[in-house]
Amino acid sequence: MAKSKEGVTYGIFGRSYSPDGYGVYSEGNMGVYGAISCTGNQKIDGNQIVGKNQLVKGDQTVKGTKSAVVNLKNGEGVSLYAVEASENWFEDFGSAKLTDGAAVVAIDPLYSETVNTEIDYHVFLTPRGECKGLYVTNQKGSSFEVRELNRGKSDIPFSYRIVAKRKGYEDVRLAKVKEETLTAMTTAEEAVKKDEAIGGRRKVK
Repeated sequence: MAKSKEGVTYGIFGRSYSPDGYGVYSEGNMGVYGAISCTGNQKIDGNQIVGKNQLVKGDQTVKGTKSAVVNLKNGEGVSLYAVEASENWFEDFGSAKLTDGAAVVAIDPLYSETVNTEIDYHVFLTPRGECKGLYVTNQKGSSFEVRELNRGKSDIPFSYRIVAKRKGYEDVRLAKVKEETLTAMTTAEEAVKKDEAIGGRRKVK
């Protein structure tokens, strides 16, 4: 275990300022192994590459974007960004069909366990056929009803999107970030800029 002058310990630490260099390099089944146990806040100044699943127990605060990388046919990768909201919403999607101008849609019980449908939730409709228009009524905790406008009697399919408050987070809206969290993020950003500046000067030499 290596220990820095500041008292920070590292399972493994390596750095290279050469564009073709390696901070740490090994070959074999397990040429190099390192581990860290962190029960509090974890500060990462650079990129963190995780080869397997990453599990986070608790809130994850990110100053930047959250994206999924998807590979294209030409071998390039593109970023698809997570949709952000001012409140904690969970969504679900589905389809159903009007019969004689009406339909009762049952909400997925598994989805219902994750959200609070006993308070107001939103349903967005997309008709997939000719009709006078659709509206939602009789919204309940386990179902909602869709009807055609002007007492229409169409038999058409439709798609729906439900947006409901995450259970246990119904009253959370634009929560203020703790000052120590902002300070830690600012410190990390400054450390990255300083490290990049040092690396740039070394490359020039």
